[in-house]
Amino acid sequence: MRRFTWAHLPDPAKTAFEAEFGRVRHTTTTPPGLTIGIASRVETERHTVFVKAVPIRSPALPGYRRERAVAEALPAGVPAPRILWVCEGGWLTLVFEYVEGRHVDLASDALAVMRTLTDMRDRLDPSPVPGMRSIDEKLSAFLAAARAALDGPAEEIADVDAYADVVERADLAAFTGTALLHADLTSGNLIHDGDRVWVLDWALSSLGAPWVDVALMVPRLTEAGFSPPEAERWASEHPDWRTAPAHALDLLAVLRPLFLVEKIRTGPSWLADGRREALRSHEAWARHRLRLCT
Repeated sequence: MRRFTWAHLPDPAKTAFEAEFGRVRHTTTTPPGLTIGIASRVETERHTVFVKAVPIRSPALPGYRRERAVAEALPAGVPAPRILWVCEGGWLTLVFEYVEGRHVDLASDALAVMRTLTDMRDRLDPSPVPGMRSIDEKLSAFLAAARAALDGPAEEIADVDAYADVVERADLAAFTGTALLHADLTSGNLIHDGDRVWVLDWALSSLGAPWVDVALMVPRLTEAGFSPPEAERWASEHPDWRTAPAHALDLLAVLRPLFLVEKIRTGPSWLADGRREALRSHEAWARHRLRLCT
């Protein structure tokens, strides 16, 4: 997917930006992801900042507005980039402080990630951001995709009947809560600055039970080479993990591989290979939770 670059930002927004931060000397666009908005490191004569921008007409706009609301409300002590400036016209432009560092490698940085999640816990429950959507919205989309996958030939999944039984009994009530969840803690959204891990890109954040972010990371750890029991031992270091109902963890474990099956079938072809690779790791957690033979 092609991404907008700094060159696409309308001239009035560029002029206003330079009045605030100084003349632009160099820009670096991050690799494209699932949205096409500008995501660029911008060096000026006075500052280095990170700029995110999207046309007001873009279907991605709600995520940018959500990210702005979170950034403006996060309390001190949460390791997330501060929002420095906002410009809204034909585009919504968000300017954040730039965090120097590298994307985490979960194979070696998992403990540092856990320290950040634990440190944020008391600052995010109850949520400091008013009017946030519930995690049920994201999970309902996962559930719909899982049911669609089960309606088709889910040949990628062994023991599909066991998955179907969990989906049939799905109850999202266990996921509700008052904590602010990031809901997208991928390696690409976590930066290690050599001292601590920073959490970026809160566009998918939601309200839910405080253990949900940790649970959503378990299959990410299996992708990084952890066995499912090792990944759950990592998760158990978080104080709220013990409050997660077993049936809710079982549901999360089966939703992700079924979601991937459906998206491999119906989503963009350029994402299919990566999703097939992820499917194997995500299915490992489901088989562990359901005690299926490997």
